[in-house]
Amino acid sequence: MSYRLVFFLMFATVLAGPSLGQNGTFKKAESLFEDMAFQEAIPLYQQLTKGPNGMEASLRLAECYRLTNQLGKAEPYYASAVDQQNILPEFVLYYAQALQANGKCADAVNWYRRYTYLKPNDPRGAELLRSCTDISDLIGTGAEYELLPLTVNTSGNEMSPFFFRNGLVYASSRAAQDDKADRDAWTGEPYLNLYFAEGEKDRFGKSRLLSSAFQSAYNDGPASFNGTGNTVYFSRNNPKSGGRQTAEHGGRAMQLYKAVSVEGQWGRPEGLPFCDPRYEFTHPAISADGSQLIFSSNRPGGIGGMDLWRVEWTGQAWTEPENLGSGVNTQGNDVFPFLHDDGTLFFASDGRRGLGGLDIFQAPLRSGGYPQAENMRSPINSPQDDFGLVFDPNREQGYFSSNRPGGQGGDDLYSLARFPLFIEGILVDKGTMAPLPEARVILKRGGSTIQQVRSDSEGRFVLRISAYENYSVTAFLEGYNAVEKTFESANSNPDKLVMPLEKMIDPSKALTLELKVIEKKSKMPLSGAQLYLQGSGSGSGRPLETDLNGTVTVLIDKTEDYVISADKVSYFNLSERVTAGMMTGKQRLTRVLELESYEIGKAMTFRDIRYEHAQTELNIEAKIELEQLARLMITNPSMVVEIGSHTDANGRNSTNDRVSKGRAEEVVNYLVSQGVTSERLVAVGYGETKLLNHCADGVTCPEEFHRENRRTEWKIIQY
Repeated sequence: MSYRLVFFLMFATVLAGPSLGQNGTFKKAESLFEDMAFQEAIPLYQQLTKGPNGMEASLRLAECYRLTNQLGKAEPYYASAVDQQNILPEFVLYYAQALQANGKCADAVNWYRRYTYLKPNDPRGAELLRSCTDISDLIGTGAEYELLPLTVNTSGNEMSPFFFRNGLVYASSRAAQDDKADRDAWTGEPYLNLYFAEGEKDRFGKSRLLSSAFQSAYNDGPASFNGTGNTVYFSRNNPKSGGRQTAEHGGRAMQLYKAVSVEGQWGRPEGLPFCDPRYEFTHPAISADGSQLIFSSNRPGGIGGMDLWRVEWTGQAWTEPENLGSGVNTQGNDVFPFLHDDGTLFFASDGRRGLGGLDIFQAPLRSGGYPQAENMRSPINSPQDDFGLVFDPNREQGYFSSNRPGGQGGDDLYSLARFPLFIEGILVDKGTMAPLPEARVILKRGGSTIQQVRSDSEGRFVLRISAYENYSVTAFLEGYNAVEKTFESANSNPDKLVMPLEKMIDPSKALTLELKVIEKKSKMPLSGAQLYLQGSGSGSGRPLETDLNGTVTVLIDKTEDYVISADKVSYFNLSERVTAGMMTGKQRLTRVLELESYEIGKAMTFRDIRYEHAQTELNIEAKIELEQLARLMITNPSMVVEIGSHTDANGRNSTNDRVSKGRAEEVVNYLVSQGVTSERLVAVGYGETKLLNHCADGVTCPEEFHRENRRTEWKIIQY
């Protein structure tokens, strides 16, 4: 992608990083870098990476590759530089993004975490971290859209398509026929021009320049047309913006222009009055009626790098630009907007949880604004840059740009055709959550069966549906109770149906089990407690949750044994066994589970661990008490405990420190022998630093007072 059209370079940040040497090659490379001639600077920095300033040159080289969208080449140079002391947090973020784009999310996680630590107030750290750890809801099935590359793609860049007449207008850096086109020093590619091609879906005729009116000496595009196609808004480099005028950017800033077609001839483009040559104004998106224009800019007053802004046409002039707010904009870059006829805003962002690089989002219009944006998932999005999406009025046919693998050049154009509406589902065993194959699934509308399918080997099924209808889906499988779900379709595919089927129980073996969960001390019911019922016979289990009265009732097979596990935040886990013998001759059984609350950091003294002066050995009573703690820790596997031992004030401080440490370690060793892993135990010897009474050095006290100070405590330090 031509990064001049997407991002502005933060020179104040970048140039504050390395302190490069001043020999001739460095000076020339620096001059090219500051002039944003990154492609020309690359070979010079490559020469310098092995020299005395190799670390600084590597970082510059990584930036050159990032800004020319060569993240595969940028990654190793970031890797060699980000461990240096006082590295700027932005470079840590760029390295993580490069790793993610290159398919190395497991490695990127650590660097996103480091960035979050370095910049805790930047929400991108946590948001992008989730892009590598929590993306299951961003992965589509591929059954909703058919994606095809367009025939107009070349080895150059094709990007930002827009519907025009009976074809598409798009921006391209394809080389001229004589291959002598001027090239952008930033990318090394020819400058962008606007091209037009007739066609539909993925098949288009030969591309030609849209008009000489849009062919300047530098970049022209992307473009956006009004509903009648006689007015176009587009971005181009402003040749009059001169050299670097602000710390935000240098060279010729992108500005917005408008041109009108009269009798098929495009008039001279005119700059829009609210643009400022000190900042980038690009990616225009005009509404069909021409009443509002959304664009991307790094003008002051924004939230992040490039923000989306809106202006409205009053009939006489454009209003002042209005930022679209945090429902759309992030501290990253929010770019390439498109306004659909139904008011939905489509745009690309690298500041939200996504699959990597720029992802495409949609934001429905609500009360004149865009309060929330939604990721459009794969296959539209990929780990690379995906942007510039446009849809026809019915959202049946769309086009977008991407630099995903498999294309012909840098950025390529793709056709996006919607398949008929469908609903996906999966059938699982309610107890084990294992998929259930070969189940019969019936789709009904208005009480009439309209489709029957069987679940596949992974329990999945797909049903074709129509928009704005009421449906029911019923699943049948021998040995299980039938289950039915209803839904109302809209003009998009519904969420996936997850349908748990419960095994049938022989009525002669059925028993109603009532489980009550209460707080151990107060005996008050605990609502929202999580329980898991594990049966021995079939190995099946099921999750349960208590109601407002702390109760849940379930039907079970009384010929099986069961283990009931109970859990609630701030309470110790508890497990209890219900055997078949306990249920013999009964139709109903009630069990009360008492959960004990815990407090992190609160020290509790072992009653039966007492020591003679300077001794560390554990007696039988102490071991019995420790076995209770071991069982508690095994039942609560996330609990980490500190064992702290204390001495009286008799003897030397150094001796007391050694003795208390030995006592704590003796307790830890015994807990380990009972099955607790050593990683969950911390032994601390406090010596005589935390006496419980006044019997300090030099104070005469009875032996029982000293014995009170000789104690061992335990406290939860992590759960």
